[in-house]
Amino acid sequence: MTQNGKIDAEWLLLTLNDAAEELAHAINLIEEDPRKAEGVMEHEITALYAKLNYAVNSARVGPQAAEIMDHDDRNACHFLPDVFCQRRSNGILCKRYPGR
Repeated sequence: MTQNGKIDAEWLLLTLNDAAEELAHAINLIEEDPRKAEGVMEHEITALYAKLNYAVNSARVGPQAAEIMDHDDRNACHFLPDVFCQRRSNGILCKRYPGR
């Protein structure tokens, strides 16, 4: 964990770049074939949200987040509190829980 709970800028940049790559991939898929939009929404955009959640939630912890943070705390969407993402064997699943 960073001293004084400050954001680990290097780690945040790394995780945001990972999310940016996922977004670029999603855009490329739709540009190549607009018929893939439905699948992109279900898979790539869901993964993008999970990666953004991880970037935000682990920013003050840094690379140790996977070892010291609970899975739910790493992947919960605190800036969209009714959305929760979890990693599954076939990818990332984000669900909306109204009123949560």
